[in-house]
Amino acid sequence: MPTPDGIIRPARRPPGWSAPGPRPAGLVHPDLRPGPREDLCFLTGDWRILQRVDGHRWSLDDLVTAWVAVTSVPEDPGTHVDLGCGIGSVLMMVAWAFPRVRSLGVEAQPLSAALARRSLRYNGAADRVAVLERDHRRLGREEVARRLSGRMADQVGVAEPFAMGRRRADEASRGDVARGSDLVTGTPPYFAQGAATAPAGVQREACRFTVRGGMEDYVSSAVRIVSPEGRVVLCGAIAQYCELERSAAKEGWGLVRRVTVVPREGKEPLLFVAVLAAGARSTREDTLVVRDARGQWTPSFVALRERMGMPPAPSRAGDRTAG
Repeated sequence: MPTPDGIIRPARRPPGWSAPGPRPAGLVHPDLRPGPREDLCFLTGDWRILQRVDGHRWSLDDLVTAWVAVTSVPEDPGTHVDLGCGIGSVLMMVAWAFPRVRSLGVEAQPLSAALARRSLRYNGAADRVAVLERDHRRLGREEVARRLSGRMADQVGVAEPFAMGRRRADEASRGDVARGSDLVTGTPPYFAQGAATAPAGVQREACRFTVRGGMEDYVSSAVRIVSPEGRVVLCGAIAQYCELERSAAKEGWGLVRRVTVVPREGKEPLLFVAVLAAGARSTREDTLVVRDARGQWTPSFVALRERMGMPPAPSRAGDRTAG
């Protein structure tokens, strides 16, 4: 649905299917409508995400990362931090799946952080999910605890504080927030700077190249802010797996789960998503094949989509992840 400025994407859903999960607040303010070169797309359930048409957009790796995170924590996490959250796709998928979680996204690019904040307001989640404009490598546990506890109004560097209300903030401050976040997620860039030609378009270079650190930096940042019993979930290209293992071992952490993602039956693996825990010694190995040899979604991928609030079957040829 075109608007004078941007595009509001229509739903592509099979007849009779209704979205599960929390409902969004919707277009409650004019600035939540897509602006020039922006579109408002479905993300998970009825939640939507604002994206630049000519910029970074959410994709399969975000979806699988969020799904692995949601299905790997022992219980509903009280707190969650998403490192390098970009436009907020993984951040919001986790918040959708856990309606009581308090989440903090950390993003260095002002344009991406601003889009994520607007999407959170559209989805009615800005009272429990916030975005901090910061390089995650400069983030410490005390600051994460302070922001997750809701005492953010007087802090410098965040444009939109939690609107949690005094009772929830007091409860959070008395809890275990100071011990670190229950869950930390991240989708580090896949390529070292100079390894390939930087892509054109806004946001994209920092999302794909190690402008602000790579896998080792993400592991270090995650371990610094996660609780001792927490989980860290990181996505990477297959070529980054050894770096992840080395980085985790250096921090005294290990893998408890690895999901290898194969885009189509018979093809080489595309990426992996790993779950880290302190002192882990054994790893559960899973493989997710997205499409079978005929190009159809596999039962495993359909189940993933259902868990993440997406239609179980495409409504038309060419649909990939959007609902």
